[in-house]
Amino acid sequence: MFGKSNRRSTTVEEILTIEIKPGWKKGTKITFPEKGNEQRGVIPSDLVFIIDEKPHTFKRDGNDLVFTKKISFVEALTGYTAQITSLDGRTLTIAINAIISPTYEEVAKGKGMPIPRNHPKKET
Repeated sequence: MFGKSNRRSTTVEEILTIEIKPGWKKGTKITFPEKGNEQRGVIPSDLVFIIDEKPHTFKRDGNDLVFTKKISFVEALTGYTAQITSLDGRTLTIAINAIISPTYEEVAKGKGMPIPRNHPKKET
């Protein structure tokens, strides 16, 4: 004769927090060891999250941020002042006083992505 089994299924909720750090690249993995699905008698699997990027006005090139702006022919010849809103909400004013060609690049040194290991903060 077999007796009834009093197996009960319980659900346990746990809140896991991911602190996304400035400068993390697409593909960065965050792992919570043994926080995956649980089964009786089996070690739970790891829970892994992978960082992705949302489309934005900036394009990332390593730790550099690339911003492309179309300007008029007159602005290209007489100079241009760009007002750019950074990822952290600051407004950067970049004055360009040279004649601008189609391949012209202006570099705002220290205004790209922070490099966590070397420089924890961007220049202000």
